[in-house]
Amino acid sequence: MHPPTLSLAIAFLACPLVALAGPEEQLLSVAERSGYTQTASHAQVVELLDALAATSPHARRASMGTTTEGREIPMLILSDPAVSTGAEARELSIRLRNAAKAG
Repeated sequence: MHPPTLSLAIAFLACPLVALAGPEEQLLSVAERSGYTQTASHAQVVELLDALAATSPHARRASMGTTTEGREIPMLILSDPAVSTGAEARELSIRLRNAAKAG
């Protein structure tokens, strides 16, 4: 049996986000919608990551820490099998790499 594959993508706070509009624009960032003339607020980043997480059972929004201003640093974890935290993703990644090295 082959080990499950892991696709891991982390979207950091620097990733511009969306004020939700119509369905076709729902997952576009503020930057994309403005022709890259605007950037997103922290609330817009969190809103987009939540919207992205709602699109797939393999997507989870998590936190990778707190800024010096006390705001959460959100991230999006995309994985199969699904994991909920960065620590779980790292652990799964290490297990998969070790399984690939064996025998």
